[in-house]
Amino acid sequence: MFTEDLLLYASQGNGVFIRWNGSFLFALGNEKYWKKTDTHWVITYTNTGGHVENSETILEATKREVLEEIGCEIDLLSSNRTMKCSLEVPGISYHELDDEICPILIYDSETLKMSSGIYLGSIRSNPTPNMEVPALVFLPPPLIQGGTLSSLLNAGAKLITQDEREIPKNTFLKPFGSVELLVNYWDDFLSIESFKRFLED
Repeated sequence: MFTEDLLLYASQGNGVFIRWNGSFLFALGNEKYWKKTDTHWVITYTNTGGHVENSETILEATKREVLEEIGCEIDLLSSNRTMKCSLEVPGISYHELDDEICPILIYDSETLKMSSGIYLGSIRSNPTPNMEVPALVFLPPPLIQGGTLSSLLNAGAKLITQDEREIPKNTFLKPFGSVELLVNYWDDFLSIESFKRFLED
């Protein structure tokens, strides 16, 4: 069985979990998705990644998106097991795939009518936010569930903004997409040997 056999929808997304200096590297969502409440802003963050374009494989798209969004070449790491789940419906299954480089996660979104493959990866240079990414947030594993920006920064998170862009001080950072799944299924991710090694590197 290969990655393509587990993709429910023809529309495909990609992404990669990256660790840098002991923290997960996530991208803040585009400003058009920021939500203002009476008391604060809600800004989502997720993995680096995007859509697979017509002539690309998921692997090619993942490498392109990382280069475009954070300006880095990436080495994708194969996972010994792949988790499969839905963004909207609870429950997971595990698969051992025959790809040369296997994703750690494949998930479907009925709302978006899209299937996404998420990899583990290691970057070769300092990341900086480019293109549509307003900022990068670096969260140590205990902080990946999000919270207020000020509390996260006080607890050891770091933020790099694009072109000295200001992120509102009264911001609540909320995981989205694959990062939401990472938070919800953390113990299941830890049951995968490749993920445990990824955390130790």
